[in-house]
Amino acid sequence: VRIVKRDETLGATIRNDHGKIYIARLIAGGVAARSGCIQEGDRILEVNGLPASDLSVDDVARILNRVDKGSVSLKLVPADMSTRTENGTPHVYLRALFDYKGKEDSRHPCPEVALSFNIGDILELLACNDDHWWQ
Repeated sequence: VRIVKRDETLGATIRNDHGKIYIARLIAGGVAARSGCIQEGDRILEVNGLPASDLSVDDVARILNRVDKGSVSLKLVPADMSTRTENGTPHVYLRALFDYKGKEDSRHPCPEVALSFNIGDILELLACNDDHWWQ
């Protein structure tokens, strides 16, 4: 997959699972999500021709999120179709018991894309199979 960027990050987070690097999340509206070529759960084999097995997760993250014009080439193993669909997965609804301003949360890993909500709002969780889904 080759993604062309214009002064923006890729818009994806990654995770290490037993020494293998995977796409953990796609940021809605980000370059990766808009491309339609990258899915959550895809395994990264190469980044710009470099074997992912020779890189740390931090190295891969730096390459993917470099904010400059140009392209990023990825060799991916597609996620299982079962991880790409929500068929049969129940949605979870929660009522917020407090106000939350995501952009003001210094502990949020990516505050510029954090959601905000108010006490009493109903939140629909579409995927919570990640240990850090609440982020």
